[in-house]
Amino acid sequence: MGTSIVVLATSSNAGKTFICSCLCKIARNIGLRVVPFKAQNMSNASFKSHEQIGCINVAQWIQSVASNQFSSSDFNPFWIKPLGERISQLYVEGDLVRCKFTYPSSRRVRTRMRTKIIDRINWLKNQNDLVVIEGAGSITEGNLMAFDVGNVWLAKRTSSKISLIADMERGGALASIAGTSCLMCSSDRHMINGFLLNKFVGRVSLLSSGLKSLERITNWSCLGIIPWIVEALKLPWEDTLFDRYHRLDNKPMVFVVDILFGNGLDELNGLNLESNLNVLMLRSAPNWIPRELRIIILPDSGSVVSTITRLHQTNWSDYLIRARTHGVLIIGVGVGFLATCSSFGWFKGSTWTDLKTFDANTLCLTTSSYSLCCKCEFLSATFGACASLYAPWLHRIYGNQNKCEQLIECTGFCYGIRSSNVWSIGVNGVFMSDSFRSGLMRFIGVKPSELVYEDHVQAIMADAAIKIANCIGVNLYRLFGL
Repeated sequence: MGTSIVVLATSSNAGKTFICSCLCKIARNIGLRVVPFKAQNMSNASFKSHEQIGCINVAQWIQSVASNQFSSSDFNPFWIKPLGERISQLYVEGDLVRCKFTYPSSRRVRTRMRTKIIDRINWLKNQNDLVVIEGAGSITEGNLMAFDVGNVWLAKRTSSKISLIADMERGGALASIAGTSCLMCSSDRHMINGFLLNKFVGRVSLLSSGLKSLERITNWSCLGIIPWIVEALKLPWEDTLFDRYHRLDNKPMVFVVDILFGNGLDELNGLNLESNLNVLMLRSAPNWIPRELRIIILPDSGSVVSTITRLHQTNWSDYLIRARTHGVLIIGVGVGFLATCSSFGWFKGSTWTDLKTFDANTLCLTTSSYSLCCKCEFLSATFGACASLYAPWLHRIYGNQNKCEQLIECTGFCYGIRSSNVWSIGVNGVFMSDSFRSGLMRFIGVKPSELVYEDHVQAIMADAAIKIANCIGVNLYRLFGL
């Protein structure tokens, strides 16, 4: 049986995903069979697994690429996708099992989750030399300790040593490590293997006195000081907590509308591969229509009513009508295409009550997330994607609108329609497809990138792993338990 290590942090957004990805790549480079694991993830960014059944969080997909493993729902058994205030979708082993899930869940649900998590880790340890386990949030969330399924509780159950990460960029990193030590009980403190200082900028010598005091107070060793590594900025986004600054030029522009809680990250991650595009994620509509604007994308979310209300509040409804008259291509995905239809009056007899009823019924659905083999003859593209819960509405609109043409089909079933420069798509994941994305770029007159999504991530991780390995040095053997 292999071993496992757990990477936790003193706060969210400290760099756990990036560090775990690099550790997977380093372990693979030294000849270990390694796989990533995260018991429970809360994010809107996803990627379909190589099994073609279901989705996993994009963070575990990056880590599986770094590990040279086919991505699998085994690496991310529970994925929570936020939809609104206190409402989320729950995916279990890649399949959507609850459309209305409230976190934290009941004790009975947590017990089932913990049993499945331990089963998955034991199976992975039997098949591999090392399992790199990424924690969630902060290591010591006092109000959530009873609901822990992926942090200290998991380290105890798997007999794993914990490596602790602190974010040097935001200040107070040394104090956060000392505070973590004070909040942990003595038995838990002994599980800490050491700590890593991430995103450091400046002279390392300035830390010497502080590190000595910190090591004396906590009895934990510093495993390494990691500077700001530019490769972290080139990887797909996992959430919207991290602001990335855009340096705009005269390239064609795409707006991705941030409707609710960072929905649209999948579209953003795919289009960011296109070096000849400026891609912006916006919550509110701007006051003008830029001359370079080519596409506006309304991503999928979990509620038609909430989405349409949000678009009115942020002035996007009027902006879409103006942009359409300027020739901007408007693409709505899932709920996004229903919001588009609302803006252009395409519902034909459907009332606000109908939409509310449909929302309520959708929240009761349990669907399988099998990947569909779709074809878009208009763009000469064939690609895999997952059906949106709201795809049935597309067929209704397609039947009522004689001026609409079929855009995407699968086994004779319509999953996308177009009417002039307004496109409605009933499948998710199209922008992650190199084939669809290249066809779309050619359609708007932009030279497609020659990058392949997975190869791009693999090259980034290869460079980043070398830098991380140099920062940690001989402490890598201690970190891996070798």
